[in-house]
Amino acid sequence: MAQPSNREQLLEGAVECLRTKGYARTTARDIAAASGANLASIGYHFGSKDGLLTEAVIRSGWDWTARLTDAAGAPEGAAPLEQMGAAWIEMLGAFEELRPVLVGFGEAAAQAAW
Repeated sequence: MAQPSNREQLLEGAVECLRTKGYARTTARDIAAASGANLASIGYHFGSKDGLLTEAVIRSGWDWTARLTDAAGAPEGAAPLEQMGAAWIEMLGAFEELRPVLVGFGEAAAQAAW
């Protein structure tokens, strides 16, 4: 398997920081340490720490959506109500895991005006 790009490492580190520290308490140094990437590469790839964290929140949202879509389509030939039920079960099961990222989304939205 190929080594993840520096940009990808930063995104993964930012998602991890969102989960463990939250949006407001994550520093650029935290992300650099979590990703193993150079601190200056945050500005190069994302413009700023906030740009990187915003991208990490968006990425997490897409990942969650993909999980729900996969769960809904999992029962081959299932009725629509069964598919919807499977998606709800997956959503509720993943909620605790993703709660810090969802809180990060709220924090990011609050910062967006500034």
